[in-house]
Amino acid sequence: MWPFTKRLVIPAGLSDAKARVIPGDSLENLVGGLGTPRDKRFHTHYRFSPSPTRDQIENMYDTSWLAGRIVSTVAHDMIRAGWKVSWDGSTKDEKSTKAISDAETAFNVIDESLQGLLWSRASGGACTIFFMRGDTLKDLSLPLEMESIKKDSLLSLVTRDRWWIAPTGQPDPNPGPNFGLPISYMLSDAGTIASTLVHWSRLVRWNGRRLPRTSWFRNGMWDGSELQPCLDSVKDYDATKAGIAAMVWEANVDVMKQSGLADLLATDEGTEKARRRFETGALMKSFNRMVLIDKDSEEFEQKTITFAGLKDVLMNFMIDVCGAADVPMTRLFGQSAAGISATGEFDMKNYHEHISAKQKSHLWRNLMRIYEVVIRSTLGFFPENFAIDFNPLQEMTDKEESEILLNRAKAAQIYMAEGAVPEHVITRDLKDRGTYDLTDEDVALVKKTAVAMPPAPLPLPSARKPPATGAPPAAKPVPAAA
Repeated sequence: MWPFTKRLVIPAGLSDAKARVIPGDSLENLVGGLGTPRDKRFHTHYRFSPSPTRDQIENMYDTSWLAGRIVSTVAHDMIRAGWKVSWDGSTKDEKSTKAISDAETAFNVIDESLQGLLWSRASGGACTIFFMRGDTLKDLSLPLEMESIKKDSLLSLVTRDRWWIAPTGQPDPNPGPNFGLPISYMLSDAGTIASTLVHWSRLVRWNGRRLPRTSWFRNGMWDGSELQPCLDSVKDYDATKAGIAAMVWEANVDVMKQSGLADLLATDEGTEKARRRFETGALMKSFNRMVLIDKDSEEFEQKTITFAGLKDVLMNFMIDVCGAADVPMTRLFGQSAAGISATGEFDMKNYHEHISAKQKSHLWRNLMRIYEVVIRSTLGFFPENFAIDFNPLQEMTDKEESEILLNRAKAAQIYMAEGAVPEHVITRDLKDRGTYDLTDEDVALVKKTAVAMPPAPLPLPSARKPPATGAPPAAKPVPAAA
C-alpha cells in the first residue's frame, strides 16, 4: 500500500491494458477490474435528494403509525421524566417555588416544549414565540431585552412549525448567541396574522436533524426532517405489511376446470349458464363444505399460498426501520428482545443515554430561555444560579436504591475513619443528593459540633500476649467482706 491516492493514467494512443497505474491506498485488481473504471461500484455515488414537501411529511405523520412513532417517541421520551428547577435559596423560598410552578402550568411550558420537539423533528424546525402584554404587531419586530421584562408582562407562549414562520433570509452578522442564524422571521398563522415580522429575541428556535451549512441554506435556513432518512425504510415496511395482508385474502383459491368453457363464454347465453353454475357451486360449498362437480367434464382443485419465511422478511424490514430511526425495537415496536437470555436492558440503557444527550443538546438551552422569560414575568427578576436538572429516564427499584445508599454509607464511614473528610462534608453531600430533608443550617450545626468536640483518638493496639503453656493461671482470691 502507498500513502497517496491511486490514479489511473491513460496516455493518448494507449489502450487500458497498456495504461500506467500509479498505485494508491485502496484495493485494486486490474485483471478483474476491481477498483478501476471497469468496476460497477466505481460508478456508484450519492446524489442530492430534495427534502420532503409539507404534504408528504404531514401525510406520512397522519397515515403511517410507524412514521408518527418515529417522530413522537423520542420527543415524548425527552419530556416524559420531567425536570427540576433550582436556584440559590430555592429550598427555603417556598413562595417563589409555588409561583413558578403555577406559571409553568398557566403558560403550558411542558406542552409548548413538546410541540417544539414534535414539529421540529417532523418538519425540520419550529419556533415558540413570546407574546408580551401590551405589545402591538409592530413591536414584535423590535428586540426583546430580558432585563426589561416586568412582572406579569408575559401574555402567552405560542409554538408553530416552520411552515407558519419563515426566516427572512438575513443571517445575523453580530457575534453572539444568534450569530449566523436569521435576524427575524415572517409569521403567518392561517390568516389571523398577516405577514408579521418577529425578531429572533422574541422566540425560541427548535432545530431538527442537523444539516451541513450548504444544505441548511438550501432548505430555507431550516434543519432537516427526522423522517427523511427513514422514508425508504418506512415505505418498504408499510408496503411489505400491506402485501402480506393482501395475501391473506388469497391464501386459498378455488380453481374449477370445465371442458369447453371458452366456447361457453363466447355467447351471452353461455356466459349466463356458466355464471349460474359456478354461483350455485360456491353457494353449495359455503353451505355444506362440499363441492359437487360433473364427473366427466369438470375438475376442482385448491391453490394454497404458503407464508413460510414472511415473518423473517418482515422482521428484517423492522430492524432496518429501527436503524434508520435510531430507536431500539423494544421501544419503537414494543417487540421483546429475541433470544433465551436477551432482556433488551442493554438496548434501553443505550437508548436512555441517547435521549439524555438529546436533552442536553436540543432541549436544555431552549428551556433556560423559556424559563427566564416566564420567571421574570412571574417574580419580576431572574434568580441567581438558576439551574435545570433532568430527572432520570428510568427509576430505580427500592432494592437498587437501598444497595446504592448502603455502598455510599460504607464509603463515607471509611473516609471519616481514615480522616480523609470531616463529618460536615458528608452531611453536605447527603443534603445535595437529597437523601434526607437536610438544610444548610444542619450542615453548619454538624460542622460547629465537630469543632467543639474533636473526635477521640483511635485506641492503640494492645500488646500481644505470649500464648499460654501448661496449666491455666490460678484465680485471684476474693477479698472477704468486712
